[in-house]
Amino acid sequence: MYATDKDFEEIFALFDSGNFESRKVAVMKLYEFYRTSYLMIIKREMLHSRYDDSLAEDVLQDTFISLLSKNTTPSSPFAIGQWLKSYVYNVARDNLKKAYRKNESTFHSDELSDDDSVSNLSNFVESGDSSFIKHCLSTVIIEYGRDYPEKAEVLSKIITEDVSYKQLSKIFGKTESNLKRIFSLASHELEDLMEPCFEKYSGK
Repeated sequence: MYATDKDFEEIFALFDSGNFESRKVAVMKLYEFYRTSYLMIIKREMLHSRYDDSLAEDVLQDTFISLLSKNTTPSSPFAIGQWLKSYVYNVARDNLKKAYRKNESTFHSDELSDDDSVSNLSNFVESGDSSFIKHCLSTVIIEYGRDYPEKAEVLSKIITEDVSYKQLSKIFGKTESNLKRIFSLASHELEDLMEPCFEKYSGK
């Protein structure tokens, strides 16, 4: 489905009315016209060609829903395409970052036990909706291991092998409490290291 000049004029009039219901109709029309193309853009440019259909759809829907509550409007019927492109690119990337941070924050929740944190971390990395994050984590851990080999190995065994602290204690000859401290410290250090990788693969 392609928008015609008449469609753009109608959509602009809806936005220009300043009425919420009219804006809702305009956003729905834009979603219908642009859904397919922007899904491809998100998967190709922001998910680095990993073609995660479910995540791309969620991000695009959230982006268009957010447009309902914004004051931004196109300057003319002929500016709708560029105006929408700028909005989708910026907000979709922000939504991807929020998705990452929301998942990452569960690793350090005070409400979780350390064993729960290990399980959640492993499940998160293996989830189909976060394949691009898994790639970033793998890349960052390799780089991290050059300076901190022991901490990187602890992280790797927890993330990729789901090894328990009890098993790690036998491997490293350290107490479980010490290993939990190493894991917590290394996980927090990865937060700053993840940001450049995430931005690279989200296309920013």
